[in-house]
Amino acid sequence: MDFGPLVDGAMVTSPDGKGVILSGGYIGGDDDSGYRKELMELRCSKDNDLSSCKWSELPHKMTQLRGNHVAFYVPEDLAKCN
Repeated sequence: MDFGPLVDGAMVTSPDGKGVILSGGYIGGDDDSGYRKELMELRCSKDNDLSSCKWSELPHKMTQLRGNHVAFYVPEDLAKCN
């Protein structure tokens, strides 16, 4: 999927610390259709080699369109609701 120039997204470190996850953002358009609900992850197969980096779409989607938002990682052990 080609996102083109994307603005107003938020990034967090991947749970394993070996990548970054981009959530939401805006790619343009006259209405809300330009806002993204996909979660994209950037990973690099070689340290210090940007040519080895690749974006991939994660299977999860946000239920609400987002832009100019804040994102942060919550570890699984803190997210358990008992």
